[in-house]
Amino acid sequence: MKYALITCAVLTIFFSKSFEIPEGIEKIYSDNLKQVYLTKDSELYLYNQNGEHLYSFNDITLGNISHLDVNLALKPLLFYRDVQAIVFLDNTLSQQGATIYPVHHDFSNVTNACHSVDNNFWIFERDNFELIRINRQMQVISKTGNLSLLLGRTINADQILEKDNLLYLRDEEKGIYVFDIYGNWVKHIPLILKGEMEVLEGSIYFLDKGKLFKYVERDFLEYEVDLNFKNIEDVSIQSSTVFTKQNNEVHIHSIPHKP
Repeated sequence: MKYALITCAVLTIFFSKSFEIPEGIEKIYSDNLKQVYLTKDSELYLYNQNGEHLYSFNDITLGNISHLDVNLALKPLLFYRDVQAIVFLDNTLSQQGATIYPVHHDFSNVTNACHSVDNNFWIFERDNFELIRINRQMQVISKTGNLSLLLGRTINADQILEKDNLLYLRDEEKGIYVFDIYGNWVKHIPLILKGEMEVLEGSIYFLDKGKLFKYVERDFLEYEVDLNFKNIEDVSIQSSTVFTKQNNEVHIHSIPHKP
């Protein structure tokens, strides 16, 4: 089930500029300083919004990067699903502390991870279908319990993201589940997304068939955001700035984020 789609454009577009990026970039991310992060296999690149390359990070021993969380701009979190590893970086993309392997701390089959407030982080443990909030000493702060028992269905975490003291879990087949930072279930949003979501001020942004959409939680409505660009490959949102990837370029759009 998806909510009704309003096909009219809801935001005025102001295209600012673009810059070239290396070939083969898979994902783009941005932080609240409007810096742009690019991932390609095991490589991570950091650019400023003027298109200047600042820093790089690459640890080939961990394999390909599965997910990057830059909601804490000066402390990027990298998750490597194949080896179930978590790496924290600083603002120069230098590694901070040792690589974390949750399995070494009795957390088995971790399939996703993301930042949390107060220097903590979340993991999703697939064997127990459980979200667990952990501090840097690997002590449990809060957890949801078995979500399959709680919700009466099997849950897979294709993405987890904490924003404004809420944790969003995206299941590609069942929609989005929202929890508070104590692990209490808040609500279910039946929005089926195959790609990654971004959350900004109560709205969920996502790509569908090369177009950008915005789901406004308070209205239960979905809008198309007309950027006047076709076949967008990836997107990242920060306040009134939208970064899009097309071919080997990042385009920067300045738009109001309220319909």
